[in-house]
Amino acid sequence: MTRPIPFLRLARPTAVVALAVLSVGTSACMLEAPFEGPGFSLGEGLTTDAEGPFIAATTELILGDSPDAQAAFDEHMAVLSEDIKTAPGVIGSSLAFAILQEGGYRTLTVFETQEDLIAWVTSDAHTAAMAAFAEDGMADSRSAVTSWFIEADEMPPTWEDARARLAKDGREVY
Repeated sequence: MTRPIPFLRLARPTAVVALAVLSVGTSACMLEAPFEGPGFSLGEGLTTDAEGPFIAATTELILGDSPDAQAAFDEHMAVLSEDIKTAPGVIGSSLAFAILQEGGYRTLTVFETQEDLIAWVTSDAHTAAMAAFAEDGMADSRSAVTSWFIEADEMPPTWEDARARLAKDGREVY
């Protein structure tokens, strides 16, 4: 059965064109959207006056075995992918999808300050998504998150770095 890739429906056409299979490992191929947002442009780099250091965060959400998990993910991601564009202090974000891993989704975001990141994580839309996936069977216990500081000259963060930091410092979410 072919499964739609939800964030492709949400991405701008230019972002879809720019998608590439960037990571091929033993466990999964990843489709990774370009990092962009109100404070970062692919063509220009940083477009914010903030000097950094910034705070980067990455998550890996592995959907659980609930038959409702994919629909819940799609519903929450539709809201979150719009809300992140106007979140206070957001520099940019990227989404990734593991092709060969059922229900493997990743996020990569950068905010101007740790307070901005905390405001995003505790926002109504994000807390609703977290609460939905805390229910039995919605998220696999291997789902993880981590954050780190990143200097302006290190922008944008790479998916390779995000995966390495998650593997080394990630903590379980559910």
